[in-house]
Amino acid sequence: MIDSRPTRPVLVAFARKFVSEFAENSPLEKLQGGSLNFVWRIRSISGKSYIIKHAPAYVASLPHIALDNSRIIFEAGILKAFQFRKELDQLNGCGVRPPEYLGHDTHRHLLLMEDIGGLPDLLQAVRRSDCNFATLGSTLGSYIAQLHLQTYQNQWFADNFANLPVQQTRLQLQYHGCLEFYRRACLPDADLIGRRCRRLGEKLNAVGKCLIMGDLWPYSILPGRREIRLIDWELVHFGYPAQDVAHLAAHLWMMSQRASGRLQKNRINRFRQSFIDSYWVMVSTHKPELWTAEDERDFQIHFGAEILARTLGNFQQNYLYDGLPPDHPVIRAAAEEAGKWIRGVYDPFKP
Repeated sequence: MIDSRPTRPVLVAFARKFVSEFAENSPLEKLQGGSLNFVWRIRSISGKSYIIKHAPAYVASLPHIALDNSRIIFEAGILKAFQFRKELDQLNGCGVRPPEYLGHDTHRHLLLMEDIGGLPDLLQAVRRSDCNFATLGSTLGSYIAQLHLQTYQNQWFADNFANLPVQQTRLQLQYHGCLEFYRRACLPDADLIGRRCRRLGEKLNAVGKCLIMGDLWPYSILPGRREIRLIDWELVHFGYPAQDVAHLAAHLWMMSQRASGRLQKNRINRFRQSFIDSYWVMVSTHKPELWTAEDERDFQIHFGAEILARTLGNFQQNYLYDGLPPDHPVIRAAAEEAGKWIRGVYDPFKP
């Protein structure tokens, strides 16, 4: 894979188009931990820092996996929409805030935005923080519900955020792969599991009914003292609500399984239950038609499919199950859990 990262002069020139306080020798630091993109911190003459993000035509941390780099345009679009679209005004002051948009370059797939500082992500927070995780979960649940409610059946968002290239990649790498992922664990009913996941992926590879964040997982959630900062919006899509809610719920289940002790498990489980409860109360009170019995089935299947992708699939590397073989007891237990969800054994909104 050819390294497509822009050079330092290109990055500095790009930043100077939107913020005049940069010089040719402005400090530029490559940040670690980016999964989909390459990210730098650049400092202005006054000392204020900003973030530059570049989307290559592949997953930055897994270069063998192709990924459409138009995702950076969708991220730029939603960050601008948070600042200028009246439909999203009600999300202001909800205790969750995305980064401020400053500018982007469509041709070079670059985005300049606010630097939110060195906040821990949710995975780090549950390991070393005494935050009120029930409150954090409730805050995020209400916010995601508001995002779904305020954009429900909104034609402008449907027209501008049909992020189908990303959904096509998910169909190929995740949902189509679940049959093989499940077979690796040597568990029964692999054909049934694979068929249900494939059908869900094909459904989600289309324009849906509301705006979804698209990448709601621990590394995108940064708890702060006064609010949660929610980053990495490049997978935003006008799709189906279960893809957001089930995605985070599945990651919280995996975090709980891999937690090192009871204290961590309790923090994660409080966050997960309050997130689910808060989301459900908000939606069922204000617009119950947003979430149907079909969405509940979508939740169950995506929950299981996400666990399979992270334990036995393309995205095991550099995460909670990195290096564990398919026959490891932890992997097998997670795969069994995934199968139960996909079969419809569990109710998404019960503890």
